[in-house]
Amino acid sequence: MPAEPFFADTDADLVDWNRLLLSSPAGSFVISSNWFSSLATYGFEAKYLLTRDAAGTLTGGAALAVFRMGSFSWIDVPHGPALRKKDDAALHALLQAIENYAERIRAAFVQISPFEPMPYEERWEREAAKHKLPYDPGLPRGANMGVGAALLARGFYRGGTHTVLPVGRYGQLVSLENGVPLEGFRQNTRRDIKLSLQNPAVSVQMAEDMEALRLSYSLLVENAVRAGYALRPWSSFVQAVWEGVRNGTVLVMNAAYDGKPEGTIVVGLGGRRGSYAMGATSRDRHPHAYLGALLQYRAMEHLATRGFEAYDLTAIMGGGVQDFKRGFRPTYYRLAGDLVKIYRPRLYRAYRFVYPFLRRHRRALARAWHAVFAPEPQ
Repeated sequence: MPAEPFFADTDADLVDWNRLLLSSPAGSFVISSNWFSSLATYGFEAKYLLTRDAAGTLTGGAALAVFRMGSFSWIDVPHGPALRKKDDAALHALLQAIENYAERIRAAFVQISPFEPMPYEERWEREAAKHKLPYDPGLPRGANMGVGAALLARGFYRGGTHTVLPVGRYGQLVSLENGVPLEGFRQNTRRDIKLSLQNPAVSVQMAEDMEALRLSYSLLVENAVRAGYALRPWSSFVQAVWEGVRNGTVLVMNAAYDGKPEGTIVVGLGGRRGSYAMGATSRDRHPHAYLGALLQYRAMEHLATRGFEAYDLTAIMGGGVQDFKRGFRPTYYRLAGDLVKIYRPRLYRAYRFVYPFLRRHRRALARAWHAVFAPEPQ
């Protein structure tokens, strides 16, 4: 029988938690202590609920985003609970502890998003076909720990997505079980990688110190300005990425052309997978260096040598970005979706009414709320 679940309160607890996420097929880098806590700028308190067996080995856990607005509160549990292996007793203990905590803080509702495959539905096959991708309802392999079924048995229901957290619900996996399938990539992708590998002006290095991390961030900023999208501030980037580099849950690689930094990639590690998190290349300056394709390939190569089973190209983007990702011949997968249990119906209805506004302005609202109610220490 598992011991009573508890909230992590030591660095050792979080070290064990991050290790579990790396080894469990249902693990996700998004809920590693460094990455998840860095998302707290969205206005929540990050808490890690863990359980150990009689020998003291961590058997499972969940990352809780606890949102509070005065007397109104709710709990979001993304990509979890995560278990070392299928363990009904540990799962039951964690779910009961989540519900007990929700009752204690008088939460309006709890939303849990298991990291397990969505059962086959024809609409997901159509969605994959729309993007010219194969679809496999069995992916990610081994991730089904019975969380969705246990939640349905406890009175949770599929009520649609009502989270403000930037958490993926699908992805595009490249299998690494037999190494990097270079010859299986699309012909022009394969050609670009080989040309880049043969180019003596091109080099790729792991980012393992703060100077290399600053180079990575400067390239990401340059790309964000050029493309017109928002990038997390440096302090949040350091918390998510640098701490991840040090604890083994994040991989960063920088590419250079004639010794000058021209490309970078950030990959989150969890669930025996690497997941593309962000990247940037200066394509305009060196359009025939093919640094983007090379960085993806080098990341896959590094992960394969470490025994990782797959590489996730994550979100489907529009236009040229998705065509670039499609060149690696990934397979589309869909996660089980969000399940909700309501404790205070009137407050939940009010939340659903304002949810579109919260979702649309989540970054600005999070910054304002954080500045007023949780200012940075002086």
